[in-house]
Amino acid sequence: MDFSEAWTEIRKKAMKYLRSGEALPTISRGTKNKIVEVTNEYIRRKSEGDRTGSADKVRKADCEKVWNLLQRNGSVEATELNVLYFTFALINLLDEIEYTLSPLSLHLRLHRRFYVVGSSYGGQSDAGSQNVFQIMLNKGAISVGFLWDHDLNSLVGKPKDDIVSFVDQFRGKIQEYDWKAPRETLPKFLNLHPGDLIAIKSHGRSNHLTIIAYAVVEERNGIIYRHDDEDLPYGLGHLINVRFLETDLKNDTGYTLMRTIHEVDSSNPYFNKIFGTWSQLTISQLEDGEVGNQDNDIDDENISDKDTSTYVRKSSGDQVVTQIHNVIQNKFHRFLKKKFPKDKIKKEYKGMVDIRRENEKEIFYYEVKPFNKSYSCISAAIGQLIEYSHLFPVKKKLKLVIVGQPSLDTESLNYLNYIKSFLQLPIEYLDFKAL
Repeated sequence: MDFSEAWTEIRKKAMKYLRSGEALPTISRGTKNKIVEVTNEYIRRKSEGDRTGSADKVRKADCEKVWNLLQRNGSVEATELNVLYFTFALINLLDEIEYTLSPLSLHLRLHRRFYVVGSSYGGQSDAGSQNVFQIMLNKGAISVGFLWDHDLNSLVGKPKDDIVSFVDQFRGKIQEYDWKAPRETLPKFLNLHPGDLIAIKSHGRSNHLTIIAYAVVEERNGIIYRHDDEDLPYGLGHLINVRFLETDLKNDTGYTLMRTIHEVDSSNPYFNKIFGTWSQLTISQLEDGEVGNQDNDIDDENISDKDTSTYVRKSSGDQVVTQIHNVIQNKFHRFLKKKFPKDKIKKEYKGMVDIRRENEKEIFYYEVKPFNKSYSCISAAIGQLIEYSHLFPVKKKLKLVIVGQPSLDTESLNYLNYIKSFLQLPIEYLDFKAL
C-alpha cells in the first residue's frame, strides 16, 4: 500500500481508540496514551506520563517520514528520525508492520509466509513414530526435537549458514539422520516470524499429505522461541509460539511433503488445497485490496463521536482471523448488492451484525466465519446470531444466516438441524466460495 492508504488505515484504527476511550500504549515502555482527536492532518494524543495536561499531535507528515523509510529499507529504527515515539505506536497498528526492541524498530512485512510442519517424532519411518500434536496444542506451540539438549535461542533469526555451522559440529557425534535433518529443518524453524501461517500435518507420505490444524506464529512476552528440554510427554525440545486457528481437521490434500518443515508459496499448485481458507492471505490478495474493510469509509464529520463499542488490540492469531473474515465479508457484501440491487444492504449493522439485508417481506442477519470446516463455522456463529435476534428484533420475517466457505458435511448438517429444532430459530447455512 502507498502512504495515503496507510494513513487512512491508521486513522480508522485510531478512531476506534477514540470512540472506545481505550488507551494505546507506546511500544517500548508501554506508556498509555488516549487518542483525543483524529483529523486528516494529525492525530492528537494525551499521555498518562504528561502531568501538564497537554495533548501532543502526531502529524501526518511525521508518519509519512517513517513510512517512506520503511518502504525504502524494509525497516526503520526509532533513533533514525526526530519524531514522537508514539508515531511508531500508530504505524504499528497496521497489519503489515511488526516491531523489535533494543533498539525499537519497525519492520515491513510484504506478505505472510506459509509453512507445513510435522507433528510426529521418531525418524524417517512412520513405524514407531510418536504423535505429539496434542502436546503441541497444550503448549500453544509447534515443535522440533533435533539437538534436544541444546538451547537454540542465540540462533533465532540467524542466517542459514550460521545455523548449519552450529549443527555441523555434531557430525560424527550423532546418527547421520539426526545430523542431516536438523541442517534442513532448523534454519527454517528458527526463522519463523510472527504472523507466518502454519499448516500442521499428521503425515505427508505417498500422496496423502493430511492437514490436521492451522496456526499462526505469535510473539509472547517478547519471544517466539522456547527451549523445552524435559523428556516426553512433558517436553518437546524446541518450541515456536503459535495461536491455533483451527483444529480437529483431516484434510487429505493428495500431495506429498515428507520433511519436517516446508515453506509453500502461492505458485505451488497445491497451495490452495493445503491452506484452504487461510490461503486468502497471499500477496496477490493484499494487492487486490481484499484485506480489511475498504468498503467502510471514514466520516470526517462524525469522527469525534463516541460509541460504546470496545476495541482491543488483536494478537497475530486474531489479526489473521480478522483479515480472512474481512476478505470473505467484503466479497459477500458485493455479491449481495449485485444479486439483490433493490434490497437495503448494510455492512457492520449496529457495529455488530456482519451484514444486514432487508426487502419488503424479510430481514436477513448474516454472520461470516472464516474456517475450513463447516462445523466450526456453525459453532462460532450460533451464539452471535442468537444475540442479534435478541438485541435487534424485527417485525418482518427474520432469517439468520451463517456464511462460510466449506459446504455442509453430514456431521455439520445434523448439528445445524439439531440447533434449529432445539432453539426454534430460522437459522440457515450458506456456503460462499470466496477463493
